[in-house]
Amino acid sequence: MSDKEYTSQYRVPADPEILKRLEEYRRNSEALERLISDAIGLFSHRTEEALVNYIGSVLMQSFIPSYLAVFLDSPNVREPIRTIAYRNMQPWTPPVTIQSLEEYRAFFKLRQQSATYREIAEHLSNRGRDIALLNPELVVPMQGLNGLHGIVVIGSKVLDDDYSEAERMFIDRFFVFASIGLQNVMHYNRAVTDYKTDLFNHSFFDQRLHEEIAKAKRYGSQFSLFVADLDHFKALNDRYGHMAGDEVLVQFARVFERQLREEDVVARYGGEEFLALLVECSEEAAVQVAERVRRSIASTTFTFQDTEISVTVSIGITQYHGCYGPAGLDEPDAIIERADHALYCAKAQGRNRVCVARPGLLAAIDRRKRDPRRLRSERGCEN
Repeated sequence: MSDKEYTSQYRVPADPEILKRLEEYRRNSEALERLISDAIGLFSHRTEEALVNYIGSVLMQSFIPSYLAVFLDSPNVREPIRTIAYRNMQPWTPPVTIQSLEEYRAFFKLRQQSATYREIAEHLSNRGRDIALLNPELVVPMQGLNGLHGIVVIGSKVLDDDYSEAERMFIDRFFVFASIGLQNVMHYNRAVTDYKTDLFNHSFFDQRLHEEIAKAKRYGSQFSLFVADLDHFKALNDRYGHMAGDEVLVQFARVFERQLREEDVVARYGGEEFLALLVECSEEAAVQVAERVRRSIASTTFTFQDTEISVTVSIGITQYHGCYGPAGLDEPDAIIERADHALYCAKAQGRNRVCVARPGLLAAIDRRKRDPRRLRSERGCEN
């Protein structure tokens, strides 16, 4: 059979429009496969920063824009809009800041897809138009649990090509998944963090403590734990008011966590009491860390409105080793209680100090309950 006879019977391959359509289907299929692959990666992150870094890497590799700037609402109303930006595939500090997302929130409430700067500029006040200094090509919304949570400003492509309709479609679809990923992160953070201080909550801390105990037993490793409590916090609330007390707690949390390593776990235990789990940390090293925390708090001036407030902290420490941990200290509550008794000792010695749990400490505490004058002379309470 000749080619002409063959194609006369099978006319589809000979139709150029059909071939174009098949090629278009192939490209769309590849784009969807890529979208699904990139979208899957969005759901493996537990922090907003990690999620944004992933989003940035996908967009930078896909389109090579001149820059990418992400502006995110802060979970704390007292904090400014956060900025995470990249230029030439590297972290970058853009020359503009955004004070509020309210104007963008109004625009993207009606339109939940990407927009060119021209499309959005007429809806912005003079202050909102500050992003014009970035010479933006696209502005893309990121939806949180309560509406717009952030915007992504994308510069023109390095190769000076316009973003095609297919590329705009990919970006819009990708950010549908990105918003879902962001909402998952926000749900997770609400479940494991303290709403006031943004530290981990007691429940999450207990879970991590269980894991560290199991690891210590299995591998013979060690960790240290300390309980920190702000001194005379009730008097602070009585003098300055509970709003001032809440603000001191927030500022204290930031100072506290800056003194620890990224792998350590810091949590709010309740009220003005905080916990820290120092993984793979000896007792000696934990004392050094606790003293650093204590000195940092004592030297920091906390502020509420126009008022300057000074506070101190007392800290109790215990250490756990999987090979020779003290009997009866295999449960999280028992370990925390031992550090809490050391904290009690630090308070009794005059506050603003660090005490370590020693053999005989529990007996010393019991004796003090019967005779408060004896505690200071008890050897178990020596730092």
